[in-house]
Amino acid sequence: MGSSCDELNWDIKECPSPTYGLGYDDGTWETLGGSSTVPGSMDRWVEVNDIMLRLGLPIFIEGDLSKVEWGRFLRDVGGLVKAVVRDGYNPFEDMGNVVKRMGGGKKTNLASTFQVLYVGLTPTGPGSVLKTVAPALFGLLSSMEMLGSQRDEGGRKIHGVHYVEGGFGTIVDGIVNLLLSRGVLFRPGVKVSKIEPRKDGGRGAEVDGEAFDAVVCNVDVAGALENRLVRTRENTRRQNEEGIVMSPSVLQFHWILEGEEAKRKLRAHNVFLSDDEVGSWDAVRAGDKSVSRNLQNSGLRPPPFNFYVHNPGCGDDTACVGGGTVLMALIPIACGTKVTEEEVNKWEGWVKERVERRTGPIRVIYSKCTTPEGWEDKYGLKGGAVFGASHGLLQLGPTRQGCEVEGLRGAFWVGASKRPGNGVPLVMIGAEKTAREVMKFLDRS
Repeated sequence: MGSSCDELNWDIKECPSPTYGLGYDDGTWETLGGSSTVPGSMDRWVEVNDIMLRLGLPIFIEGDLSKVEWGRFLRDVGGLVKAVVRDGYNPFEDMGNVVKRMGGGKKTNLASTFQVLYVGLTPTGPGSVLKTVAPALFGLLSSMEMLGSQRDEGGRKIHGVHYVEGGFGTIVDGIVNLLLSRGVLFRPGVKVSKIEPRKDGGRGAEVDGEAFDAVVCNVDVAGALENRLVRTRENTRRQNEEGIVMSPSVLQFHWILEGEEAKRKLRAHNVFLSDDEVGSWDAVRAGDKSVSRNLQNSGLRPPPFNFYVHNPGCGDDTACVGGGTVLMALIPIACGTKVTEEEVNKWEGWVKERVERRTGPIRVIYSKCTTPEGWEDKYGLKGGAVFGASHGLLQLGPTRQGCEVEGLRGAFWVGASKRPGNGVPLVMIGAEKTAREVMKFLDRS
């Protein structure tokens, strides 16, 4: 829209290096990312995923062949062939198996595969890459985050983990203020109950009886279809006959801690990994409610589980202006799981104990938890699936929801459950694609 980050008051910075802290069950601690060197046991894995990122981003994710640098493309194809022949790399095999073949020991395998949580999959079976297991090609996520900030031959940043000073709310504020300056009308607090075809037969759709030339639904696809916010026979039939396999939900804890010791000892992004390579994924395995019940009822002894902790104060002094430390923890759990207050307290204690192995004793002076039910109630996310539809090969690319609402001409989707996928970068790419489709629709209608 012709505005720069400075005009929008966005101060975007790269996370301090090293970006990631990795905590293991045995109490050891490693760091990765940024300008720090990738461990030798992971270099071949990161190298081939760097190639897959350059090959896949313009062609399969952005879908824009004009962004392909064909000289580099041919060199990368050669590098990919080398990885297949030399290392036995197979992009469509279970990621866990490929990492073991290419990498080092158990800790390397754990560090290399934890990110598939975010796409609703597991690194190994049971199951297949068609639905529940991540294929090795999804390792390109690790390339984006484990390597420091780099630019491609066109000058675009393709690596590195960045943040906006002041938090993500600063992004929202900047966009809202820009749109207000362009005459956009906002109606905050209005509850929408249905989006349906226009009764007068005109272009676009009706929102609670009010006609619009085009409508964009930002409620997640599965939730909007299940609660009949979007009403078309085509979508209802598709939802009932095929269903949508969802990614996991999370328990989210927001903490304010006394003192700054934890802020100093943790990195901006931290992952705490169980040494049980199979059992630690049971909490998210295909939305298995029986597994989740076993985890909930596991008594005083914690089950094997992996979790993530964000430490925004590592680099952003505005995160806790009055001193202290702010942390946010995400614990994966199957979507649709009902969690009681007693179980929330139990999980919070287990997370705190694992964090304290790195930080020493911490005192939580404020705590807030969001459960799967909370995510669904507040944001309309089916089962609290915060990462949207999972990314098995049967819900990827052309088999994933597109921009347009089937059977409702003039209505469009945005969000993590549509193409190209979830995570902030992909959702923003998807939003850009939807915006272009809306403009095309208005131009030709």
